[in-house]
Amino acid sequence: MAVGNSTDSALRDRYLQTLGVVQYTPRDLCDTEVVDQPVAEVQEPQVAYAPSQIQSVLEEIAVDNKPAQRPLPKSTGASVQDKHLALTFALWQLSDDFLIATAVEDKLPDSQQTKLLANLLLAMDKNAPTVPQFEAVKWPPHSHIKGSETEAKEFLSTLMDTRMAAKSVKTLLLLGESTAQWLISSQQDISLDKGVYPLSDTATALVIPSLTEMLADPDCKRVAWGTICRYLSCNSIQ
Repeated sequence: MAVGNSTDSALRDRYLQTLGVVQYTPRDLCDTEVVDQPVAEVQEPQVAYAPSQIQSVLEEIAVDNKPAQRPLPKSTGASVQDKHLALTFALWQLSDDFLIATAVEDKLPDSQQTKLLANLLLAMDKNAPTVPQFEAVKWPPHSHIKGSETEAKEFLSTLMDTRMAAKSVKTLLLLGESTAQWLISSQQDISLDKGVYPLSDTATALVIPSLTEMLADPDCKRVAWGTICRYLSCNSIQ
């Protein structure tokens, strides 16, 4: 055990010198250990180091000489929480050209929310099909993937763009401002006041209050219906 510690220490000292790191040796240590030893005996050991041993020592050096980190200012949008960012969205593919999405906060959409969504769709089109089972989309897509808000938005918006292109989606109904902010790649400022956003020559996004908001506040239903009416005045949903 003593030999291994001596070897690691020698290797660590060698890399520190290579990196230009000046080491301080206390006076009492010099008096008792270094001064008492002949200079001729202080030689660099010729030892063959295993790759794993070298990696271990380099990691130790990196930790020992890493500068103290200060918290990032909140205005940068970067924080430790970014590493643990977890998002879930529910998607309903009503038809090839009609896609619905909502952010999931506390729980997945329940029967009351699904009924409200069905009534909205019937108000838009009396021949609207039955609301299908939703599909969950998550960030991160795999447990070993971590990323910032910017990376999450890029992943989610790209996923939506790809899906819309594959299905030739013409109408994207987004329930809630936060849903739109995550899923739309457009640089436009998203708000419920505007509500209708052209995504391309053939596709349009409607941003209305979330199902939770509409169930909690009847005024949100009026906001949603106002947006839908503006869209229907210029477009027809087949």
